[in-house]
Amino acid sequence: MPATVYQRLFDRLAALIPDLARPNGECTFRALTPRPGELVSYCTLSTIDTRACDVHIAHAMQGHRTGAATLSFHVDLAARRAELTAVQDEWRYEVLYDEDGRPNPRQAQMNDFALTWLAARLACGAVFRPVETGAAEELAGECA
Repeated sequence: MPATVYQRLFDRLAALIPDLARPNGECTFRALTPRPGELVSYCTLSTIDTRACDVHIAHAMQGHRTGAATLSFHVDLAARRAELTAVQDEWRYEVLYDEDGRPNPRQAQMNDFALTWLAARLACGAVFRPVETGAAEELAGECA
């Protein structure tokens, strides 16, 4: 049986965030230091329980002062599935479900975009590593 987009999202997140399967409270990670002018990324992993967590990834061009684009995911560790829950760029913020639980009509395209973006980061050799306590604010400033 072929893998679903949700399983592939999980696989890509797990490859980018080696500590994904072992969430511990709230942790901040950063992709390896880029060269000037490259994409800088950081993420936070928030544990919901031993079976699930939320992942928020922010990224921006290093040295540019535009708002950070973000991707937010809900990750089911037990089922090894992840789903994009929200995306924000310089122009808009979109969620995949409204307050009544109805899916966004662009849900499939948004999950495909996230899958492609994660694959591109992997192809560039990005891997998120833990950040020292207190450095998260500094990283947020880089992507602000």
